[in-house]
Amino acid sequence: MNLGIKSMFTAEADFSRISPIHPLMVDTFHQKTFIEINEKRTEAATVTVVEMDSGNEASIAPPPPSFFANKPFLFFIRKKTSGIILFTGVIKNMNSV
Repeated sequence: MNLGIKSMFTAEADFSRISPIHPLMVDTFHQKTFIEINEKRTEAATVTVVEMDSGNEASIAPPPPSFFANKPFLFFIRKKTSGIILFTGVIKNMNSV
C-alpha cells in the first residue's frame, strides 16, 4: 500500500479479468528467494505467491481443470495479450515430478 497500489487490497479492486468472484482482493504476499555464488557460477531464483480473498466463503471459485500427463512433454508460459513466451520448460522423467 505504501507504493501507491491501494485498491488491490480493498473491495474496490477489479480482478474481473482473472476471476468471476467479486469482491476479490489481495490478502497477503509471500516471497522466497535463493542465491548461490561460487567460483564457477551464480544461480538465483525467486518465487512470489499472492493470496487473494473474497471475504465471502460462499463465493469460492470452482477448481481448475485437471491435467494428466503420462509421457514427457514440453510446455510454454506465454503472455495472453501479446503471445510473448515468458518461460519454456520440459518434463522428461515423469517419475521425478
